[in-house]
Amino acid sequence: MKASFLVVSEVADNAKAIIPGLCADEKRLYVADPHTSQIKVYDAETMQPAASWKVERAGPLALSPAHEIWMLQGKTASTPARLMRFN
Repeated sequence: MKASFLVVSEVADNAKAIIPGLCADEKRLYVADPHTSQIKVYDAETMQPAASWKVERAGPLALSPAHEIWMLQGKTASTPARLMRFN
């Protein structure tokens, strides 16, 4: 069963490890990984890494009809949550 899943981030067994955001189109899978502070992009057919970029407080993702990636960046004690757009 383990081989059925794509490893996008490795964390300790006792860690609260969630992937808060996923979205996909015909060509790419986008993953919000708060543990590495990245958006990771995978080829949808081969599941090989295609790209990544740094983003603090990675959160839920959505893909617009214009293929823009939208992300809700989490809040902190001193910073409000905000909506971010990536082309």
